[in-house]
Amino acid sequence: MAVIHKYVIQPSEEIQHVSVPYGSKIVSCGVQDGQVVMWVMKLEGAASPDTFLRFMVVRTGWNIDGTEYYPKFRGTAQVDGYVWHVIEMQDIPF
Repeated sequence: MAVIHKYVIQPSEEIQHVSVPYGSKIVSCGVQDGQVVMWVMKLEGAASPDTFLRFMVVRTGWNIDGTEYYPKFRGTAQVDGYVWHVIEMQDIPF
């Protein structure tokens, strides 16, 4: 069964990780109570092992490093005049 969970995430030029069941997907990003959050659809009860979602939360103009990954834009959030972009760092597709 699929369920959506919320994660509070922090702006950082570093790649961050969240442990989730295999097959989970970031479905949205936004602001709640003044914090940047992302919502992740998880497949609960699956027999597969957990994996990591890798992502960055960068401000407009910041470098997006992580050349060993394929960056995929997931959403934008505005907090206190700052604009933050959530970038999922996926495995390179080959």
